[in-house]
Amino acid sequence: MVKNRRHDEKLIELFNELPEIKDHRSMNEIYSNVMDRLNRTEHRKQRRFLIPAFATATMLFLSGILIMSIIRFPGGNLSIDQKSEDIHTESFDYSNGRQLFHSNNLEDRSEQDKIESPFETIALYQNMIGEDEHAITLYIPDKNVQNMIPITVLAKQAADQPLLDVFLDVYDRIDEQALGLSDFYPYEGSISADDDGNVTIDLSSNMKGNWGSTGEVMFMESLESFQSLNLDFVYLYEDGSPGLFFPHTGLEIFKYELGKNEQHYPYFIYRTDHHQFLTYGPETYADISEALTEMKNNIDIYDLEASIPMEMEFTVKVGENGWLILQFSNEPIDLDSKSILTMIEAILLTAKSFGYSGVKFENLSVKENIGFDLDQPIQVPIAPNLIELDEDFFQTDETVN
Repeated sequence: MVKNRRHDEKLIELFNELPEIKDHRSMNEIYSNVMDRLNRTEHRKQRRFLIPAFATATMLFLSGILIMSIIRFPGGNLSIDQKSEDIHTESFDYSNGRQLFHSNNLEDRSEQDKIESPFETIALYQNMIGEDEHAITLYIPDKNVQNMIPITVLAKQAADQPLLDVFLDVYDRIDEQALGLSDFYPYEGSISADDDGNVTIDLSSNMKGNWGSTGEVMFMESLESFQSLNLDFVYLYEDGSPGLFFPHTGLEIFKYELGKNEQHYPYFIYRTDHHQFLTYGPETYADISEALTEMKNNIDIYDLEASIPMEMEFTVKVGENGWLILQFSNEPIDLDSKSILTMIEAILLTAKSFGYSGVKFENLSVKENIGFDLDQPIQVPIAPNLIELDEDFFQTDETVN
């Protein structure tokens, strides 16, 4: 004990010999710098390691305040008590990688902790998109070339970087087979843009050799991926000549209009060995009630599973501001929270395809927190099936049951 006390006294003596430290920055500037550094953290990494990362950052931030409280600033010592009323932090809802920003005091942090969810969402939502990030959605055929599975990646766009370059980076790096889908990208050919931003796809005639009629349809559906570039159309070439001829359908297309074939689709579950996706079914519907009813059934020939449990009973009506309202029956149903979350997201994507801006789920009870506030309407997603391009996503995800 004597030895330890002497050691402590020596440390104090050495500490007192240090030169006086002065920091002329205001507290607002210090806080702003800390938050800017936090906000620059890769958002995709936050989806997987968000809670421990924030805890560490919070400890560092509080430690910084504690240290500054004993450092002499010009004009006197800084007291935590003197400045605490001016210090705020942004609290987050970490559920499923979504960031909900609130202007709360530190003492309110414990209340925010109560709304965290252990479940990850499948789709991409507006509040998940960070600064300088752009959503790229690629349409990829499944392993049996029956369904097109929309896969979304959040990609960083550097200053002055053309959006086509961001798209092509994702397009080149996507590992379809690791996702359990068909190896489809990149096309055999080239993709370029002119000074006006018009995109031209010049395919090699060799690419069409193994298409067949189904392959031709799948290729045309894959062109909808270019809607990620905010384009209305793309130009098609073959071996450097304008126009692309599809022998099985008898079409020759020079300028392909994007989005013209968008229909009202119900969304179903499609599973691979290690992943679960939501994708649209083969049939379209004029009435959303019929589409939601169809979502209770498997479509075995397409390997699509029901996304709404058969025992779920609800009525459908339209509310104000373009919201869709689903009122569930009061009969208790024993369903796990993950299945309910999947159902909610499938309904949200279906509502989006019908042009609704959000859905209100009434009388829907959930045993656990799934990250959505069911007392309020939920906005539809930006895009389905958000993935990460890092190796961890492809190699460490557990097998989907």
